[in-house]
Amino acid sequence: MYSLLLETYIKDQKEKHRLFHAIESIPCVARKAQWALNWIQ
Repeated sequence: MYSLLLETYIKDQKEKHRLFHAIESIPCVARKAQWALNWIQ
């Protein structure tokens, strides 16, 4: 779902790439992803 939103709304390829890899490059996104994974497991 997230990738479809990016494809639809983000036209700049560099920005799209940055957001696709946000879990690795944006600390607050990485923390939220880790929190979600802890609840899933």
